[in-house]
Amino acid sequence: MDIRLINMDDRFDRLARFRHLNPDHDNIDRVSAVDGSDINRLELMENHLLDPSLIYTDGAIGCAMSHVLQWNHAIQTGKAITVLEDDAVLAPNFTAETDRLIESLDDDWEIIFWAYNLDSHLSINLPPALGMCTVTFEQLERNAPEHFFKGAVDSRLWPVRSLCGIAAYSVSPSGAARLMQFCLPLRPMQLYYHGLQRALPNTGIDNMMCALLPQMKAYASFPPLAVPENDVANSSVQPVLQTNLTGCGIDYGTEDVRSILVSALSGGSFEPSEDFFLIHFVLTSGDSDRPFGFTHYMAIRSAWNLHPHRRIILWCTQKGTGTYWEAIKPLVEIAIIPIPDKIFGNAVRHPAHQADVIRLAVLRSFGGLYLDLDTVCVRDMSSLLENSVVMAREMESTEAGPAQGKLGNAVIIAPLGSKFIDIWWETYKKFDGNVWNYHSVIVPAFLATQVPDLISILEPEAFFVPTWDREGLENLFRKNIAFPQAYCHHLWESQSWSYLADIDENSVFLAETTYNQACKPHLPIDELDRLQSLHENYGVFSGVSTDCTEINSDRKTTFQRIYKNSVWGNGGDFAYSGPGSDPNRVPEYIKFICDYITFYQIKSVCDIGCGDFRIGSEIALQCTQTHFTALDIVDEVIAQNRIRYAGLNNCDFQQIDIVQEKPKPAQLAIIREVFQHLSNENIKKSIQNFDNFDEVLICNNVLPLEGNVNAPHQDGADIRKGYLDLSEPPFALSVELLARLPIRGRAGYLEIVRYRPLAADKI
Repeated sequence: MDIRLINMDDRFDRLARFRHLNPDHDNIDRVSAVDGSDINRLELMENHLLDPSLIYTDGAIGCAMSHVLQWNHAIQTGKAITVLEDDAVLAPNFTAETDRLIESLDDDWEIIFWAYNLDSHLSINLPPALGMCTVTFEQLERNAPEHFFKGAVDSRLWPVRSLCGIAAYSVSPSGAARLMQFCLPLRPMQLYYHGLQRALPNTGIDNMMCALLPQMKAYASFPPLAVPENDVANSSVQPVLQTNLTGCGIDYGTEDVRSILVSALSGGSFEPSEDFFLIHFVLTSGDSDRPFGFTHYMAIRSAWNLHPHRRIILWCTQKGTGTYWEAIKPLVEIAIIPIPDKIFGNAVRHPAHQADVIRLAVLRSFGGLYLDLDTVCVRDMSSLLENSVVMAREMESTEAGPAQGKLGNAVIIAPLGSKFIDIWWETYKKFDGNVWNYHSVIVPAFLATQVPDLISILEPEAFFVPTWDREGLENLFRKNIAFPQAYCHHLWESQSWSYLADIDENSVFLAETTYNQACKPHLPIDELDRLQSLHENYGVFSGVSTDCTEINSDRKTTFQRIYKNSVWGNGGDFAYSGPGSDPNRVPEYIKFICDYITFYQIKSVCDIGCGDFRIGSEIALQCTQTHFTALDIVDEVIAQNRIRYAGLNNCDFQQIDIVQEKPKPAQLAIIREVFQHLSNENIKKSIQNFDNFDEVLICNNVLPLEGNVNAPHQDGADIRKGYLDLSEPPFALSVELLARLPIRGRAGYLEIVRYRPLAADKI
């Protein structure tokens, strides 16, 4: 069979390593991979090979098209082929064994996987009486790539339902045709993984191939006849998350970490004492995309309130800001520490993994209770601190119950000098950041089976119920359910941010939910008064008057006060532009704008009235080749956005009043849900400042059944009633209707019209 090795023309290093790792296979033909950075995406779209709204890296597109070319070769020649990626490590008898196994199948087979990612799962069909079996692989015993195979492998084929990875597979012409039909165009989709029992977004061609497996005559060899090296740091497909480029990180495995931690404490010393219960929290730089908010404050406040003999330390790689940061200062000792950018020489790039390292370092150094900042305590936990580590099982899901082989690390109780923590720490000598939760969740569960006397394992109800799925989050933030066995609740911030963003000390008293009920005992009147005072002194709009009744206030002050008083909704210390600026409510709009920018190859966009830029940031993330200048009248909003979206290199933010000032030139301007808040006269003045734009997309929330067309309206928070028609007096513009799109959970629709200033008559 024809064996085809995919390798980029400029990656001689990867080809050389493949040859080094596979000395028994020098007769494999190399084929050129597609370089994704050279692909014209618009051309792919025009040929119906790529959906404009799909978020693939250049590397992911190049990888996908490289495999598509191999499928096309199989179809054109009418012969089955074997496809290898250049990180595959092959068994010595790979060719002979694959030939033998293929000959054992009927001629109607479509695809056979000889390799799959060993840091994920493999779901295969056993004989009918036994059903599907999901296999996971022990990571602690993984050898270096050179030693994956020490001799010939005797394998067999199993019908496969789900796996990850496409480092080595054979595909028949009919299988290639089915893959082409299903995978093209490359497009966004939620793909269900049987082994994980959940749907995940499409991030690569291997995801799409996996989604089709239950409908194909597909097989996987077990044990595998090839193994992917999976070197993400050297990958041409998956970008590596780079953090901590400031040079302030250290190797927590080789430095005297305890001394460094002690020196960060007030007084630069630490003496253990039985007089206090030590509680630790960790804040890393990865949390900077979300404000230090009410729920983080409540994690600390509830722990402080329920443990009267406590000493609480917040270990930070950077300081926070705002009201709730100020609110926790009397409750905790804040210790600024170096970033763990390495552990025993292994790179620690992701902030979540850095937090994992820090929590173990502080527990090794001091013992005590560790809590994530997205928890809320409901009972005193000091009684749980004994002579062994205490952790709890996670839930697989609300319905499925406790997960096998996983211990949650959001809550850890450890005595000083714990041998279990020391053993866990030692496993970081083989830390692999490519495996998301292996060292944090899977390793402690494995160690518990090896040294059970060193750890006490609680059921999920102690710390992790309700769980992370939709039903669990509804039980936590929408329903009021008693969980009598709970010591605390984990809030699962990465999944629940849409719930958490709108919660503060006032909203918890407006509804009886599980989370709100947990918060209320920690918010007596004097604490609410203290928070109110801090909001006035430290909030983003602390210098803005709350008086919205002043008739002669200028337009800038009017909108400052709208944000100050949370007229459009609560954003805590951060400006909040209301639910209409929630990306989840307008996915059709986001897709429309991204498609427009891509199709017309727009290189510069001016976002007028950008507000909190939640929707704009989603567009900027997808349109990385376009530069966005985001404008708003409110200085505090612009200052906030510059911090919040500092990682968006294709964006800058400027304060401007579009009614009075002319923005810098851009190919395209977008003004979304701004005119609906302005008077007719100020809309006309704004349009006169559009001369620097080739095109303007004007988008408004239209309520067609209320009021008259272009009825008089006053500048302010309220949406104008009725229909804003810019083609009618007093505007009489030449505009083109492009779309009417739904707004989820909101009346009316979003209307988009196009205005070309240079081609239009002046007002």
